Amino acid sequence: PDDPNANDPWSDLVLMFSALADPSKASRALDAQLERPVEAGNSHAFMAQWCTLLDRCGTIDATITADHPYVAVFTRDGRRTRVVYSYESQPIVVRFSDGIEFDVTPGLSWRTDPQTSGE
Repeated sequence: PDDPNANDPWSDLVLMFSALADPSKASRALDAQLERPVEAGNSHAFMAQWCTLLDRCGTIDATITADHPYVAVFTRDGRRTRVVYSYESQPIVVRFSDGIEFDVTPGLSWRTDPQTSGE
């Protein structure tokens, strides 16, 4: 397989980290070696879910920041998906550096922007 670290005891974490840059490649590596060891508390099912979710959302877009600490922005096919976790008990507004404002309810929220031309 194209995963030289598949038998390393940290290989599950390395694979999950690599999925942040190329989730499709990470999924293929996971499928190619289902017997890979996993760290205590991790599972093949969770790793597959992680890779699948990242494949759907895209890669991290570090060019966009926000005024809230628990935010990630992903880009895929010219569309941004914004994910926010709010620990507040009331709804909040999160402001992103590209001018987008997002009304966030307590807990996990996300939204995918419409595709814009030129991206």
